Amino acid sequence: MPGIGASARAAPDAAAVVMGSEQRSFGELQERSAAIAGVFRAEGVKRGDRIAVLTANRPEILELTSAALRA
Repeated sequence: MPGIGASARAAPDAAAVVMGSEQRSFGELQERSAAIAGVFRAEGVKRGDRIAVLTANRPEILELTSAALRA
């Protein structure tokens, strides 16, 4: 299975996350996770650091998880 980046390049408008009425395309997921990763890095997050997220089951959790892996 290709990663988010490969899927975003191959089919940026394809649905990556569908949760109820909310949806994110692979392109949106890639863009948003890259932006969040930039914020994490700007705040000093580096390899080996831990990030905690307390949230309901929402599409944004995949963005945050992907961003944490990037950062």
